[in-house]
Formats: sequence, C-alpha cells, structure tokens
Amino acid sequence: MKKCLYIVIFLAVAMLYCCRDGGISQLERNPNSALTIQENDYKEKKAQFRIFALIAIIIAIAFEAKERQGILEKLLKQKDNDYKNLIVEKERGEKEYEQTIANFVNAGKTSITADNFEDFENSKITEVFHRKKEFRQGVTAPNKSEWRALEMQFSKNMPTAYDTLAKDKKLSTLEFHICMLLILGFEDSSIVNLTNSIPQTITTAKSRANKKIFNAKGAKTLKAGLLQLIKANDLI
Repeated sequence: MKKCLYIVIFLAVAMLYCCRDGGISQLERNPNSALTIQENDYKEKKAQFRIFALIAIIIAIAFEAKERQGILEKLLKQKDNDYKNLIVEKERGEKEYEQTIANFVNAGKTSITADNFEDFENSKITEVFHRKKEFRQGVTAPNKSEWRALEMQFSKNMPTAYDTLAKDKKLSTLEFHICMLLILGFEDSSIVNLTNSIPQTITTAKSRANKKIFNAKGAKTLKAGLLQLIKANDLI
C-alpha cells in the first residue's frame, strides 16, 4: 500500500514538473507571442494537475482505508476464532467431567455386587465421626461436606442398604443420618452430639424412620430392625 502511495505522489510531482517546464519552454520559444495566451495555457495545465493530484490523493486514501479495514476484519475474525476455541475447550472439559462421573458410577455398579459393612465401618470418614462423637472443647459437629462424604461412603460400600433407606423409604435427611449412625453402632448420646440436636429431636426422628421402614411404632426397635434387615440380606 505504501508503494502505491509513493507511485501516485511521484506521478503527481512529475506532472507538475512537466507542466512547469512546458509552460516555460513555450515562453522561451515564442518570445513575441501574446503573454496572455501563454499564461492561460499554463494556468489550465496547472488546474489539470491539481485535479489529477486531488484524485490521486483520494485514491491513495481509499486504498489505505481499504487496507486498514482488511486488517481490522482479520483481527476481528481472529478474536472470534479465539472465543470459539475457548467455548469448544470449555464444552470439551465439561464432557470429560461428565464422562468421568459416568465412569465412576458405572464402575461402582459393576464392581460392587454386595454390601461390605466392614469397609464402611473402617473407612476414613467413619473414623472422623468417631473422633467427633464426644462433645468436648475444640470438637465441632460434622459439617455438610463430612455428612456428604459419609453418605457417599455408605452408598459405595453398602449400595443395597443405601437404596433401601435413601430411595425406597423416602427418609428425611436427619432420619437417614440417624440410620447410618445406628448401623455403625453409635449410641443415642453420640448421635445427639453428631447431629447437633437434642435428645427429644433424635427420639422423634427415630420413631418416624421406624414407621417408614418397618411400619413399627416407637423409636426403641429401630436399631435392631436395621441390623436385622442387614443380616437378613447377608450383608454383615
């Protein structure tokens, strides 16, 4: 583009020089001619040159603008491609994440054919709950993440019991947590501390769970019923 501009400027200067030399040469060759005719002819050529120079400048500006527009379009296209690549990468990452979860779930379904109470009882998250069962200074009740981890460990090691309690009987969150703790052998006093509740709340929740699971009244028989349920299915 710069070469084109240089050529246009060069032609304009050359034409100006030619017009100037032409006018001077005619005056030298015709000293006796009428000065007015020579001046008019020179002015006419000078006006033609100005028009030509103006057109040349407009053309040069137009070419320059077109080149800049082309560069801008390339930059915008590249930027658009970058955005598209980011979107593609994000979608690929999400698909890989979903596939990983699906593989984990499928692996759990195919590899675990029976409940394993021993693995559940000896898991690291169960150890955390045992450390927190006694109410003392500096010890806090399990948080949501720890409860979620216990639920996942229960579903992994004891899928049959998990399906029975978590899905079929439609227990509340508190009722389900109490059932897991009873299966692990926790006493009511420890369950009160771990759930950050009061004894009456635990008793009421146990009664409701006993009714939903075994259609039995009261809270006292819930633990025995859960253990019997597990033994009946050869789970422990």
